[in-house]
Amino acid sequence: LAGDLDLSSFKALKKVDVARNNLSSVSVANCSMLTDFNASRNILTSVDFANCSALKSVLIYKNRLTAISLDAASLIETLNVSNNLIVELNVSNLTAMTTLNCQSCHLESLLVDGCTELKNLYCGYNKLTALNLFGVENLKNLDVSSNQITTMVVSGLPSLSTFMCSNNRMTTLGVRNCN
Repeated sequence: LAGDLDLSSFKALKKVDVARNNLSSVSVANCSMLTDFNASRNILTSVDFANCSALKSVLIYKNRLTAISLDAASLIETLNVSNNLIVELNVSNLTAMTTLNCQSCHLESLLVDGCTELKNLYCGYNKLTALNLFGVENLKNLDVSSNQITTMVVSGLPSLSTFMCSNNRMTTLGVRNCN
């Protein structure tokens, strides 16, 4: 498959897997029953998820996306947008999300505050200078390696079992109340 793919007229779709093609855009707008979407390893510059309120898994890694809007998809549990060209990512409305992989995206801003179910956050290999972990007290795995973070406070994360922060510009790392 190559070019643009419009699946928006297929209202009964529950799962879409169009990975490893040459798609530049995909629309699944108004596919209100869609729960699983995989368009990884394409050349996507746009994806339309409008009115996809049942989405639980979105895998769109290794594409050319510069932005993504998941406003209507508050049930997402797994989101992998790694290896894209996204500079700002705000997923704070995704309160059911347990895993976020946004590594190697050129991210300068990442908002995850309020993602109360988040257990796995992989945001290494970006350009982040700071990361607010407020409201993610269920976090178990955190990778912020290879960013530009100078100061970081890790606090109130009693379930944290893996923390990777190598290759940053860190001068201060505060760890408290993680018991």
